[in-house]
Amino acid sequence: MSWREAGYSIRPVWGRYVDVTDVELNRTELELAEDAVYTLNATVVPVLARDQRIIWSSDNLNIATVDAYGRVKAVSKGVCTITATCGSLKKSCKVTVKTIKPEYVDMGLSVKWATFNIGASHPEDYGEYFAWGEMNEKDDVAREKWGGNWRMPSYAEFQELLDNCTWTWTMQNGVNGIVFESKINGNTVFFPAAGRYQVGLISLESAVDYWSSSLYTGNSIPNSDDMTLSRNAWCMNYYSYDRRPTMGPSLDRKSVV
Repeated sequence: MSWREAGYSIRPVWGRYVDVTDVELNRTELELAEDAVYTLNATVVPVLARDQRIIWSSDNLNIATVDAYGRVKAVSKGVCTITATCGSLKKSCKVTVKTIKPEYVDMGLSVKWATFNIGASHPEDYGEYFAWGEMNEKDDVAREKWGGNWRMPSYAEFQELLDNCTWTWTMQNGVNGIVFESKINGNTVFFPAAGRYQVGLISLESAVDYWSSSLYTGNSIPNSDDMTLSRNAWCMNYYSYDRRPTMGPSLDRKSVV
């Protein structure tokens, strides 16, 4: 006996199938740090073409991989080619993977803020998305990934950033986000509007959502406080957010509230 989730009616139209004439990529060259991620966007031309299926491939999985949604993951240093194929048409992106060390900006606060997200290579890159406690609820993803004195910021440190900076919605190198400008020394740091991940990406380019390391105690399910800046934003613990590390003294886990 077969089972189906839902049944719908069909209303036909009269017209010829539209053939694909081109495939466009948002990037033809890409530079990534080791372990960084970047999602390529492929557009089928014309938009009404019947076949919209894109098949992604990498010519060297030891350098970079790509999934069915165009999400490129840098593996090790080198150069490879990521290809988007639709029918007989192909477009490629040259991917160069190299070592890019994390940097910080001094905003005159108690900690120094990273210039880009975990899993990113540049300030405008979204980076990776993490659910709370995805690696281990006792682990700090920033410390696990970057080592040294890098760690996730506490909720109080996010609040310190908000209280001591002016912040402006802007576009930087074609990416929407927020620029924080320190009221103390005038330095700036950019946070891309990476939205959040729940089945698919939500509020991309319209919300700045980031995890803190502070535990949220207002819910029966263990969770972490987060920073959300948008006109209409709400959050729950099963979302995946970006993480922006800070450089500063280690926090006693018991003292984080």
